[in-house]
Amino acid sequence: MLKYRFTRQALAFLKKIPPKHAQQIVAKIEKLASDQNSVPSIQLEGFPHLRRGKSGEYRFIFQFTEGTVTVYVLKIGKRNDGEVYKHLEQLAGD
Repeated sequence: MLKYRFTRQALAFLKKIPPKHAQQIVAKIEKLASDQNSVPSIQLEGFPHLRRGKSGEYRFIFQFTEGTVTVYVLKIGKRNDGEVYKHLEQLAGD
């Protein structure tokens, strides 16, 4: 099983949404950590190290870090607005 970490921003978002939705997102990420191919994800165009996955009405942006087997969850947001994609240039550089 891989490790997984959340950015402070992602954790803050999880605390703001209904607990049931937060649990569903975390369950998806745990599943992803147990098997990289268990959750459908798409590579983000223009960001070769970033991928996006979805859980219900939410989308999460993540990457697998090199050298360690860690799922690094960068951002979580609603699927129906573009907020989750804002400032990806800054995230990709971290």
